[in-house]
Amino acid sequence: MTTTVEVLYEDHVLKPLSPIEGLREHERTWVFIHAQAKRGVLRRLVGTLSHEDAKAMQETLDREFEHIEGEW
Repeated sequence: MTTTVEVLYEDHVLKPLSPIEGLREHERTWVFIHAQAKRGVLRRLVGTLSHEDAKAMQETLDREFEHIEGEW
């Protein structure tokens, strides 16, 4: 099973914001962390890419999202 779950990190514990279907209490699993980007970090990147680099990045993002679109 692969799923995306929004969690809150509080008191050194990851707490799901809703129940996780398919997971039993005390069941071990793997968690991959993808932290939310901070707005300030992204703002510092504005204007740092050339038009060609920005276009290449957008094409890569579009291609990658095509791969995962059916998994959601």
